[in-house]
Amino acid sequence: MKRLLFLIPCAFASQVLFAQQASLHDINGKAVQAFDSRYTGIKGTPYFLPGWSKANLVISSKTIFENLDVKYNVIDNNLLYRTDKGEEKVISANQVNSFVLKDSTSAQRFVFKKLENVTGIDPKFAPQFCVMLHEGNSSQLVLMPVKRFIKADFTGAYSAERTSDEIVNEYVYYFINKNKKAEKVKLNKKSLLSVVNDKQNEVKAYIDKQKLDTSTEKGWLKALSYYETL
Repeated sequence: MKRLLFLIPCAFASQVLFAQQASLHDINGKAVQAFDSRYTGIKGTPYFLPGWSKANLVISSKTIFENLDVKYNVIDNNLLYRTDKGEEKVISANQVNSFVLKDSTSAQRFVFKKLENVTGIDPKFAPQFCVMLHEGNSSQLVLMPVKRFIKADFTGAYSAERTSDEIVNEYVYYFINKNKKAEKVKLNKKSLLSVVNDKQNEVKAYIDKQKLDTSTEKGWLKALSYYETL
């Protein structure tokens, strides 16, 4: 296996945890720092998968690096990898063309690529990697992993009584047609049928016959695989 020669020191700040939340109050004209013991830190993770996963990487030079221990940081859009010596290093997304993660618990494979020559994608996703769920000649379904940060809120009369900061998943799906035009979709039957409108009746009949659950990725993948045969 080839070794990475362009190691970048890991300066990672996405998961800094605080044991307490500080605030300042003015007592007799002096600033005094107080701590609220209700704050419990951060829940969630900035990584696509919480643990280390085996991965194959294709970098800008078209070189393939195999079987690396990798975490994909969705928030910072970079890859953390572990060397044979156990050192943790960061690779910028700009240095990587694509990569494949294998979930260590489920053995599921996730193929990550950057979308090129595709219209209709929100510009904020341009530098991001997406998960290629379905890649056909007439259609593609991609998942844009999104992480949202929610601050703790336990002060004031209308607080949410949230004692921890949270990083939560908010996945975004796009359907891409054969003309490389993308459309944001929701996982439901109405949305699916709207994007396959040239073969809508046939796909609807197939969904009904097979009793596909179109609220799931699995249901969409089966329907789109059938759509490719029409």
